[in-house]
Amino acid sequence: MKYDTTFKSLFPDIKVLFTLLTGSHIVKIENVEYASVKQRRADLVAWLANQELLHLELQSDSDTNMLWREWEYCGLIAERYGQIPHQIVLYIGNKTPEFKTEIDSIDVKFRYHLIDIRDVDCTQLLESESLSDNLLSLLGNFKDKQQILQRVMQRIARLDKNRRADMLEKLAILAGLRPAELPQLIKQELERN
Repeated sequence: MKYDTTFKSLFPDIKVLFTLLTGSHIVKIENVEYASVKQRRADLVAWLANQELLHLELQSDSDTNMLWREWEYCGLIAERYGQIPHQIVLYIGNKTPEFKTEIDSIDVKFRYHLIDIRDVDCTQLLESESLSDNLLSLLGNFKDKQQILQRVMQRIARLDKNRRADMLEKLAILAGLRPAELPQLIKQELERN
């Protein structure tokens, strides 16, 4: 849950990630909540420049119910907006994702896209003007994480005191997704500065 909150707080400032995932950029983010006995709140529903409706869910661990959740979301979103959404589950976890992504039965055919952030070209995220994109780049596959972290930390250091504290907190939370490498590197960088 803490990762969801952190990622969702980064969404408004992300510039490159959505284009990498969908081939289009976001023009409008929707505030979506589905009331029922069990509450459903989509991580992100947004209109893309290419007129597609995007539904993005973030997942930091494998979830055996993800296929059914995505199917349910598809129906709820399509009913609300009159359009089937382009559905992506962005896996940000550290282990190999294990998800079922499609239903192929006699009566029902359904599929969503599963993308592991480690398979995304995070160089573009690092080069983005958006610090939110830069933070997310640290979850990708880079040979020299120390150098990447230094670049991100330099950008954070130029922020005003409150924004810097906020971004360092988000960085610390995201580091929990890569516990074998990032926390120690962050500690070293903080001690150096």
